[in-house]
Amino acid sequence: MDCEERLVTQVELAAAASPGQRFWVYRNAIKALPYYTSVRKILESPAHAPWFLSFDPGLNKTHQPRCDPLYSPPLCSKLYHDQSQGPNYPTG
Repeated sequence: MDCEERLVTQVELAAAASPGQRFWVYRNAIKALPYYTSVRKILESPAHAPWFLSFDPGLNKTHQPRCDPLYSPPLCSKLYHDQSQGPNYPTG
């Protein structure tokens, strides 16, 4: 996933085509979206795990699936996540 890099490239191209115009890139400040490289590095770091919400270990069934079956084997996380803003959701 290289969404962050693509956003930078898009802004660079738009800025080159429109000198003097100001641009900014919106990144969700509440949800830690893993599609951005800088965010994904923090999400995957065990040292930063306490910063994020975890699924309740006592619950066997949760509103959001803990594992993504589109990977082989399925990719699972103990950190709370949803897939509603995922690329190509719900088909992968």
